[in-house]
Amino acid sequence: MARTSSGETAATSVASEEKQNSITALCTLDISTIKIEPHDDLGIIIGNIPYRSSLTKIEGVTIDKFTQWIEPPKKHGRLFFYSSEYEILIVKYPISLVHERLHGELYDRLRYQTYGTSLFNEMVGYGSTTYFPERLLCNNKQTIFLNNDPMISGSTTAGEGDSSLGLMVGSRNNGWPTIVIEAVWSQSKAALVAKANWWLEASNGAVKIVLLAIGSPLRIQIEKWKASPIPPSPTAPSRPNTRLHAALLREAERPKVYPPILMIERSSTDTPRNNYRVIGSPLRLEFRDVLRRDPVPPEGDFLLQADELQAYAKAVWNALPDNDS
Repeated sequence: MARTSSGETAATSVASEEKQNSITALCTLDISTIKIEPHDDLGIIIGNIPYRSSLTKIEGVTIDKFTQWIEPPKKHGRLFFYSSEYEILIVKYPISLVHERLHGELYDRLRYQTYGTSLFNEMVGYGSTTYFPERLLCNNKQTIFLNNDPMISGSTTAGEGDSSLGLMVGSRNNGWPTIVIEAVWSQSKAALVAKANWWLEASNGAVKIVLLAIGSPLRIQIEKWKASPIPPSPTAPSRPNTRLHAALLREAERPKVYPPILMIERSSTDTPRNNYRVIGSPLRLEFRDVLRRDPVPPEGDFLLQADELQAYAKAVWNALPDNDS
């Protein structure tokens, strides 16, 4: 086993989307890296990753090693991304309380908006379920094959979100959630940007919104990633977008950030919650994206207003150890 360590930099963001797809961008991230040998035990190596390492890239992970690790009993780490072509596994480990609050509190506030309404029974939390473009591994580890193919043929990728939310009847969205939340604490967002691209591409548009939460002791930034609108075909302008070939769909649906900035800031760790500065509120999640149907009045878009975002930030920052605040 060999190990290298380097700081993740913005230069390794999804550098030039025209030149790099999401898989290449993820596999070439400049993060702490471990190279394993065939005889190495992947579970032990992950368990020995130093505290607060967050994202770690492990090279030399064959599909067999990955399958053994991801199937029960997986004891260490959370899958961030895997590519069998590159034999690269990226894990989140160890996972801190502040990281869990960063995505979990955001999920809870979105889910809370359905309490007491009929929407509560239309939606369900998907947790950190493992997704393959070819198949879905549920939280109970029962495998659902999305393309009726019981084998992983050729190269494959896999990923888990920190939190996710979707339809109670998952077949309405091909088994994928409609919303995925990814979080990172005090690090570059490069990995999250690449992962947002992967969610939108790998799900073939089934994932409608990817929320990225980038936290630090004085600032939390939330970005909402969606696929760009598909332009009409010049040869068939009236042709419905849903009939576009999948490859064309992925090319046309270049992800974009909207809104460009949503931030919660405080001047110091002693700043009262009501004095947190919120820029870019409200956070809006379009009803049609979340529920895959038109709203029936009084139903409408999901909104997190400035006061809710202040409460969210307070809950996150309360999870900081004393020496980090």
